[in-house]
Amino acid sequence: MNADFSSALSRPKHADLRNAVIESLKESLSALRDFLGMETIFVSEIEDGQLWFLAVDEASPFLTPLIPDNCMKLDRTLCYWVCNDILPQVIQGNDPVMQTVRRLREDENFQIGLHMSVPITIHPGLPFGTICCFSMKERAPLSDQEIRIFRTMADMISTNLRLQAKISGYVEPIGEDLARMLSAPSIRPVFQPILHFASGRTYGFEGLSRFTDMPHYSPQDMFRLATQYGMGPKLELNATNSILDEAERMQCRSLVFLNHSPDSLLAPSLQARLESYLKSDRQRGLAIEISEQAVIQDFSRLEHRLSALREIGVKIALDDVGQGNAGLAHILALKPDLIKLDRVVVAGLEAHRENRAMVRALLRFAKDIGCELIAEGIERETERAILMELGVELGQGFHLGRPAPLPLLH
Repeated sequence: MNADFSSALSRPKHADLRNAVIESLKESLSALRDFLGMETIFVSEIEDGQLWFLAVDEASPFLTPLIPDNCMKLDRTLCYWVCNDILPQVIQGNDPVMQTVRRLREDENFQIGLHMSVPITIHPGLPFGTICCFSMKERAPLSDQEIRIFRTMADMISTNLRLQAKISGYVEPIGEDLARMLSAPSIRPVFQPILHFASGRTYGFEGLSRFTDMPHYSPQDMFRLATQYGMGPKLELNATNSILDEAERMQCRSLVFLNHSPDSLLAPSLQARLESYLKSDRQRGLAIEISEQAVIQDFSRLEHRLSALREIGVKIALDDVGQGNAGLAHILALKPDLIKLDRVVVAGLEAHRENRAMVRALLRFAKDIGCELIAEGIERETERAILMELGVELGQGFHLGRPAPLPLLH
């Protein structure tokens, strides 16, 4: 990560900007909540993986009172899923989507009467936070007019934020870059080949992203930044769309590997896109890579999603195996079709017999459970030779092929 990126993430948001907006909101929020007949309304700010409550108006306290300047972990909130287009902005208590809400909340007994959340922005397409109202009691659905008024209020808050930002001289150039990425993606897909050692035949390609408008940020920086702003799943979905569009354009029939976090796998639009890609040509194949280092809060929820993906023909790959300490637990829980051996293990094969022993053990384990093992990060011929001697058949790395546009690889 470059220095500018690190300092930007650690810089707190402008306090004067928040305070001016909060003061102007207090009476408006109370009037809007009363007009809608809801129990709770609040304005929040997204920062560093947390949802901070800036202004709150409640008719009666929630199960856990929402207090200004307190926060909740962002990816456990409904606002997070709304911002990433995984949940609709308006959720009625009797909606079929309530079952999805319960899975996200990890609470089968969770029930709301009505919930509405709309992003508020400084940079178009990138949420500063949300305005959210809800009622835990059963109540009549919101009318079209009530929904329009609520969204108008969100637009007014966004306009106020942008005005205050201009007056105070508050700028956030990285936020502008990310907003542009999310609203009008300029992603250049590249593909790194995965080869059979013995024949040199292509087994598949890992689809990767390059951000053409922001060459001063690495791809890892961009995805990390999106996660900090609570927009990681949306950027992952944009990247997958770009990769699959290019694979379709080039009539690729090799297995294409896509990287996704557990959160982005929940998006209905992802499964629809994967299914359309596979149905358009029966010879195509897809694999979803989930990092061994990914924090998986709820294995049962993830298993449900992976089962749905397997039903449409998607393979599941566990990435970075050997780098973290959750490998065996993740393998047993996710039952992957493919295991990708981390480059840290591969780089130490010549010098460390422990690394070679790990490869032998993983290879036996993979065969016993019906998995294929792929070695990543192969940068020297000696590494490829040792892997072949150990019995590994598939590999990926700069020695075998660098990421490149698909036309060049074809």
